[in-house]
Amino acid sequence: MNNLQLNPILADAIPAMSQKDLQVYSTYDLSVFKTLEGNRNINLLHVERLVKSIQENGFLKMPIIVNKNYEVIDGQHRLEAAKKIKSMIFYIIEKTYDLNTAIILNANASNWSLIDYVKSYCDLGVKDYLLLYNLYKENKDFSLNICAELTTIPNNGQMYLRKSDLINSDFIRKGLYKFNINNNAEYIFEALRKINGVIPESKGMAFCRSIKTCMKNSEFDLNTFVKKALNYPSEYRKNSHLSVIIANIEHIYNFRNQGHTRIILQSK
Repeated sequence: MNNLQLNPILADAIPAMSQKDLQVYSTYDLSVFKTLEGNRNINLLHVERLVKSIQENGFLKMPIIVNKNYEVIDGQHRLEAAKKIKSMIFYIIEKTYDLNTAIILNANASNWSLIDYVKSYCDLGVKDYLLLYNLYKENKDFSLNICAELTTIPNNGQMYLRKSDLINSDFIRKGLYKFNINNNAEYIFEALRKINGVIPESKGMAFCRSIKTCMKNSEFDLNTFVKKALNYPSEYRKNSHLSVIIANIEHIYNFRNQGHTRIILQSK
């Protein structure tokens, strides 16, 4: 079982087990166990690693967790490995556990990718995550984090303003993401694809955040910037800092402006 002490908030969200619930059973009849609909996809490489471990060290002593219907809440990779070499397996029955519990139990598990969490929330019917996943499927040349960054509801997505992408991921994993119907992500993606040849980092998180910030200025026209970037590619200086990227965007936007009013982006 995962170490829930890593995240006591999530641990508190899981119904407590009684001493009776903690009774560990064992069986060779692995056909009794069922796949929990909406759980993450099986990682075959991880299964093979577990198979090798069982072959070298004997059957896995860490029990899987199932609910009253014998649907696997935690440990489906261990189960698949045991099936491959017809090993016995230990298990605990917790009658009330469901897909919500599976998501919580795996909130600290490194082998759950961000897309695993999004798909699970989609299977639970969470509309915001369904909209996010559909956007991502149609724009896979941009990361899932970027899709979330450009569509999260203002003020709800405060955590996205921080630098660490781990915080972005954690925000999504905990089910806190809210989809802003009035987003302009598709418009931004279309524009950034045009300049990716001259500004390779235009599909990165820092650059997308910078464009999002610039667009808060009503005087900034993204298509104008795209034209300028394509016409004067040598004027852009690669950098990963938000303020410097915005300064670069401002410089290109105003380059050879021929007497027109210069746009100021840094103060907006």
